[in-house]
Amino acid sequence: MLSSVVANNLPDLDFLYAPITEGKLGYLIHHRGHTHTIGVALAISALWLLLDRVIQSYRNRVRPLKEQVCLGFVILVGLLTHIGLDSLNSYGVRPFWPIDNHWHYGDAVFILEPWIWAMLLPELIFSQVPFLFKGLASGALVVALGFCWLAKGVPVSAALVVTLTTAGLGWAIYRRKSQLRFKALVSLGSAAAVILLFVGISNVARSHFYKIHNDEIPQGKLEYVALTPAPANPFCWSLFSLEIEGAGTYVIRRALLAPFPSWISADRCYRRWSNTSLPLSPVPARDSTAVQWLGEWRIPLQRMGWYREHNCEFAAFLKFARFPFLIESADHIFAGDFRYDRETRAGFAEMVIPRVPKQCPQWIPGWVPPTDILWK
Repeated sequence: MLSSVVANNLPDLDFLYAPITEGKLGYLIHHRGHTHTIGVALAISALWLLLDRVIQSYRNRVRPLKEQVCLGFVILVGLLTHIGLDSLNSYGVRPFWPIDNHWHYGDAVFILEPWIWAMLLPELIFSQVPFLFKGLASGALVVALGFCWLAKGVPVSAALVVTLTTAGLGWAIYRRKSQLRFKALVSLGSAAAVILLFVGISNVARSHFYKIHNDEIPQGKLEYVALTPAPANPFCWSLFSLEIEGAGTYVIRRALLAPFPSWISADRCYRRWSNTSLPLSPVPARDSTAVQWLGEWRIPLQRMGWYREHNCEFAAFLKFARFPFLIESADHIFAGDFRYDRETRAGFAEMVIPRVPKQCPQWIPGWVPPTDILWK
């Protein structure tokens, strides 16, 4: 149990070594980096087993081979589960380093999706585990359900469905106290079904947007699209697009997308971005029941490319930013990732960069920038 809990959370300890690169850039560059890779997961599993063997030898004990295999499996599955769940959202991971240094994005699940918590935690609460774990699981479930009821953007209907489904699942698991396999299958199967539902609707939403874009903005070459569902609500999605227009104009846009507008229209989806650091202009396209445009920003592509070539700190930032933007001032630039521009002040993915950095950032991994194709 202890090994499973630690392994499921260990990849996020990358914040311990992120300060080797100074400032906010260190976190952005190193988070979801090396510790979120399959190769490192295998290495950690092997080291964990070696440590366990040393501890057992110190205690004059030898763990049977079957137990060693089971322990190694639990550790590896915990690490890979963390990486797999992180790969489902729009933040992304780079799981195949050092063979592949590209980001991989699921664009399908909210980063703290209440539905997944609600499907997995009842099984732990009603299992034969120490009281401490039951208490932690109960507290986490209360937080997940409380988030549904209190967070802006989660409809009351969605919060009610999540709560009733959780109660029904918990009751079914509680009645089968002795049937451990049944409880595990129900819990994992429910979580998998939720994930598959969100993945399927994400694909529908993406296809729907491409059609809308081709009809409304046919002059632009669409390069990237990122999607994030509203928490607990797969019928409302935040959408970000990046495209090249005309002779070389870099354009990023933001919208709300409703893949099934006859059920829930886009104008009923919650707008999380009432204020932004980046001044936005209206999108030259019509709103509809399926899409509500929230604004766009454009700059000559050559200007973005100039900063990439002549400002090493901005070039390092591009290894993280999926929808980069910049605001020029006399002695600095304000750089950010459009996905996380949610307030007028600098957020966690926005930073002030001198026009001429005193020195280049140190210990920058060889990640491939998400938008590197734009400047090849």
